[in-house]
Amino acid sequence: MLISCGKPSQLAESQKVFSINLSAGLSSLDPAFARDQANQWMVEQLFTGLITLDSALKPIPALATSWEISDSGRIYRFRLRKDVFFHDNPCFSAGKGKKCTAKDIVYSFTRICSQNLASPAFWIFNGKVQGATEFHEGKAESVSGFLVENDSTVVIKLISPFPPFLLQLGMQYCGIVPKEAIVYYGEKFSEHPVGTGPFIFGFWYPGEILALRRNPNFFETENGKRLPFIEGVKVRFIASPLSAYVEFKRGNIDFISRLDPSFKEEVFDRNGKVLPSFSKEFKVVSYPQLNTEYLGILLDSTKELAMESPLSNSKVRQAFSSAIDREKMVKYLLGGMGKAANAGMVPPGLPSYDEQKVKGNVYNPIKAAQLLIEAGFPKGNNLPEFTLYSSPVYQPVMEFIQKEVSSVGFKVKIDNGEGAALRRRIGAGELNLWRASWIADYPDPENYLALFYSKNKAPDGPNTTRFSSKKYDEIYEKAMLMTDFKERNEVYKQLDQIVMNEMPVIPLYYDRVVRLMRKNISGLESNALNMLVLKKVKKGE
Repeated sequence: MLISCGKPSQLAESQKVFSINLSAGLSSLDPAFARDQANQWMVEQLFTGLITLDSALKPIPALATSWEISDSGRIYRFRLRKDVFFHDNPCFSAGKGKKCTAKDIVYSFTRICSQNLASPAFWIFNGKVQGATEFHEGKAESVSGFLVENDSTVVIKLISPFPPFLLQLGMQYCGIVPKEAIVYYGEKFSEHPVGTGPFIFGFWYPGEILALRRNPNFFETENGKRLPFIEGVKVRFIASPLSAYVEFKRGNIDFISRLDPSFKEEVFDRNGKVLPSFSKEFKVVSYPQLNTEYLGILLDSTKELAMESPLSNSKVRQAFSSAIDREKMVKYLLGGMGKAANAGMVPPGLPSYDEQKVKGNVYNPIKAAQLLIEAGFPKGNNLPEFTLYSSPVYQPVMEFIQKEVSSVGFKVKIDNGEGAALRRRIGAGELNLWRASWIADYPDPENYLALFYSKNKAPDGPNTTRFSSKKYDEIYEKAMLMTDFKERNEVYKQLDQIVMNEMPVIPLYYDRVVRLMRKNISGLESNALNMLVLKKVKKGE
């Protein structure tokens, strides 16, 4: 049905096909390049990693049936399933998918470390796995920390303990690929993916449609029945939120994630409750997401752009933050679909989130005015006009911030840009003040706190503010050596408070996932990472 060679318009409809829309488009189906959400969602359907995360974000077996971590926290040994096969594909002998073994795990991870591939996932292993950096730099022929013990056992050796490492292996970047497919398809592998996941690649017309079909040999079952339950997945690429919403209402799309603010009044009342008229026809699921929306501030001591700006003064940054009424923002602009970020950078849902021990800047215009006096800018006198860089979809929130901070003397101009270009300029250190989101890559507070570690400075790392603190670095490195979770969690809180005291970022709100789906859809798993897991989805009449 789904694997016809015809044009997209000839794609047959089926009651058992799950239809979604990816408004942002899709750039690759190679797990080594699963950088953004659209790519991650599709890689999730096609590939499997050693482990995966359940709805509570706990690591559970996938290709690995079990694992052991040495007392030193440096050696990981994974026992593999013996009943996993890659998708049938012309890259294999007679087109029959081969068995997945430990050699495929080592090949996939080594591939990520290759300098020639230039995968954005290299940071997972760089400086952590023995020999990964040397291999990347061409100083070694293999990664010494990736070992095949036998066909069903793989060993990974770290340089030093890194507690979140197991969770990182659950990222879509770590989906396992066969060498045969890489050799067969070469640079076109991203357009002809071959994995061990619940669905098999059908066809992809970029910007128009993507089709996946059920993998009849998928290794997972539920109640004795082989997964997945649906016959296929149809993906459309409608950029307009209005057009996608209309198609959803018409029944041509089964699922929408991230409701556009333009339609929130059609779904929710002012208190964020689903309107009865909408719930009669559709299902609505909403829950906290590991996503902190924030403003970033450039603090690069090597750039005149940063050092000549009054924002280099922490009191000015604190004043800016204290002038924003986040509670009002969430209630009236977001319709209750979020939580005011009055604590730290780490969002609710992660264990170090603690409103009592981590204090951010709550709305306090009197404090903001006093801080400006102390900084030498009473009532904003002599402050230049700041340019706040963002994207059009966040215009209402940016205008709200612009108005809020003007009440204490800040003058702000909004400059909207295209996403990729904006990210490039932020990474290059060309902007002083910008809006950003940090959606967790893996469910550990370290994923947020790594944004402020000086050795992670952009463009080679995620520290786009170029924040640098010897005290912060020392505590961060100490935390990475702690194997006791509770002890490490308390240190995470210390780090988050340092960030709030220095304020290289101004947290705005912690986001929520909003999913709309048709009444006949069931079994759609969800978690705070907002991953799309379709292997257990059922579609009724």
